[in-house]
Amino acid sequence: MKVPVLIIGAGPTGLSMAAYLSRFGIAYRIIDKKAGPSIHSKALGVQARTLEIFDWLGIAEEATRQGYPVQNLAPHFAGRRIFTLRMDNLGQGESPFPYVLILEQNKTENLLIDYLKTQQQQIEWDTALLSLQQDENGVKARIKTPTGEEVIEADWLIGADGASSPVRHELGIPFEGGTYEHLFLLADAKLTGDFDNKSIHIHSKGNTFLGIFPMTGDHRTRVIGIVPEELQDKKDLSFDDLRNYFENYFDLDIKLSDSRWFSVYKLHHRCVDEFRSGRCFLAGDSAHIHSPAGGQGMNTGIQDAWNLAWKLALVIQNQASEKLLDSYNEERLPNARFLLKSTDRLFESIVTSSRSGRLFRQYIFPHVMGFATKFRKLRLAIFRRFSQTGIHYRSSSLNSSSGSFARKAPRPGDRTPLVYFQQPGKTQPTSVFKLMPQAGFHVLLFGTAQQADALQTQFDTDFPKLFHVHPIPKEKNEAAFRQYGIKKEGLFLVRPDGHICYRSQTISLVDVQAFFIQHIKKKQRPI
Repeated sequence: MKVPVLIIGAGPTGLSMAAYLSRFGIAYRIIDKKAGPSIHSKALGVQARTLEIFDWLGIAEEATRQGYPVQNLAPHFAGRRIFTLRMDNLGQGESPFPYVLILEQNKTENLLIDYLKTQQQQIEWDTALLSLQQDENGVKARIKTPTGEEVIEADWLIGADGASSPVRHELGIPFEGGTYEHLFLLADAKLTGDFDNKSIHIHSKGNTFLGIFPMTGDHRTRVIGIVPEELQDKKDLSFDDLRNYFENYFDLDIKLSDSRWFSVYKLHHRCVDEFRSGRCFLAGDSAHIHSPAGGQGMNTGIQDAWNLAWKLALVIQNQASEKLLDSYNEERLPNARFLLKSTDRLFESIVTSSRSGRLFRQYIFPHVMGFATKFRKLRLAIFRRFSQTGIHYRSSSLNSSSGSFARKAPRPGDRTPLVYFQQPGKTQPTSVFKLMPQAGFHVLLFGTAQQADALQTQFDTDFPKLFHVHPIPKEKNEAAFRQYGIKKEGLFLVRPDGHICYRSQTISLVDVQAFFIQHIKKKQRPI
């Protein structure tokens, strides 16, 4: 029997894709060559935008219960702490989750797995892709299972199978980029001593650096650094070799012990030039890999899945044309390229061994940052960059606008800004994000409840269960009108992924229908 979607890979990206498709009621199969869920900590930081999405799935509360916000970022240069950036409320007013949550990747994956169980969905472990073929009607994937080989027929295939992606290799998509020159170490270890273990500490000295990151669990920490030249050629390099070196070199009043995971490796930075090939898509590490600077990797893969899932769901449900799927590459590829460049620049500034680079890192950068982070606007700009709340799709072909808006008003392509407003019949203000758990498009109607009811009635006739209208009457909501740039009345149309796609200074069903038909239900074309 043909399945609508086959997902290859059950890491954070593949599991997120499965969760989002479940939210839309789309059938799928998800396979992974591993024997079961990962037991390693891997990525540590869950960014605010990811937590907003997890909140719509109903798992953010459990995520925050298992983890905790990073308290501070504390860079040390040549043995001196130059400044401390408080991070546990850095994005106050920007997001319901104004921080980076420390939660190991294996725990994040288990949250998603538990969510899939509530949806009566199963993951097929110990199952690997052998080959695939596709035509205009679908994909045939030959897989190896614990009991033999099988051919799965699917309408669409998602390659979320990591940096070595068999899906990408089968499709013949180049993975251009390079490898950083340094040899890096990573360890999950126990840390004791006079140390704030809920903050991120970056130590830079000479030609090397040491990053110490908090983890959940009693005194657990993640250590990342450059393997010193004098140890790079040593065979069977051990955790003890590097522990002794770094404790002495940086003169730290700490002790590292009980390493549960230790690795020495090279870091790569690569990106595809196309996220789609026919009926197959790439997402997460199969499409882009980069340095760990800023904690962006896992979160970016989750955002890839979030962007694609709603589009694929509408196509499968015949509520959108297949042309809509082109916008996945259009929107996510520029983001991946920008992320690659920005993390490269940040990482190079940390690890460069040039004399000018060391001088900049140790004397200029810390003073500039120490001064800049005193200003709220600059702190908020930093938060938007790293939390991924600042990601927008303003150049997307899915966008449209009607009427004149102030320059600071949210634009089509932007993530819906956080706002609290008074709904009719409610005693407490409502967060705009509390509206999003319903799968579909959301109309923020700046007008009366009667106008909203009339619009909802028509939507229910023309697009059953696809549009949800939320009235924001002007009375008691002047701040929301100002924040969204509405003069008298109007509306914002929000996509299922929480990004604005249409705005208008008038309330017109005809205009919304015209936008939807033009941008979402376009005439189909062959792939």
